[in-house]
Amino acid sequence: MAITWDELTVQRKQLADNLLKFWLNENVFTTQWWFILFTVIIGFAIFCKLVDKKRIMEIITYGLMVMLVGTLLDLTGVSFVLWGYPNKLLPVLPSLFTVHLSSLPILMMLHYQYFSDWKRFTWTLIILSAIFSLIFEPFYVWAGIYEEHNWKYFYSFPVYIAIGLSLKWVIAKIKSIQTNHSGV
Repeated sequence: MAITWDELTVQRKQLADNLLKFWLNENVFTTQWWFILFTVIIGFAIFCKLVDKKRIMEIITYGLMVMLVGTLLDLTGVSFVLWGYPNKLLPVLPSLFTVHLSSLPILMMLHYQYFSDWKRFTWTLIILSAIFSLIFEPFYVWAGIYEEHNWKYFYSFPVYIAIGLSLKWVIAKIKSIQTNHSGV
């Protein structure tokens, strides 16, 4: 039996109302909520302290691309019910704000800043990806902030590597274009 767009819209409205009620009654001001807020604030404070101000445009561009790709992949995973977030900072964000809009890009930007040559970048990215997928993700599950439905931690490992390497390559290409066209 086919479903109409209007019926889907009614269901989406009902879901939005239920998510807001759930967030107000079960999320806001819980231990998980405070942990997420603390993580976001501390992450940005550390980044502001450590970022190389001489390369800030390049580093933030890399970080914004990490945010974009991470958020798009996360929205896809949530939409296909591969994973979900029973606890979140804000009710309007379908994905985990802490990870995809703060922790992941901040750690990836600092990694990008400190490991500029490809060999060291790649090896340390493998270690960082293992930490993300095999330590952070299980911790978020244990803390009740993240849950897997049709996903396993180790699936994320190559995804983090692919994001880091491909975006470093994109930044290198952009820098090359800029260098070749800068007043020469």
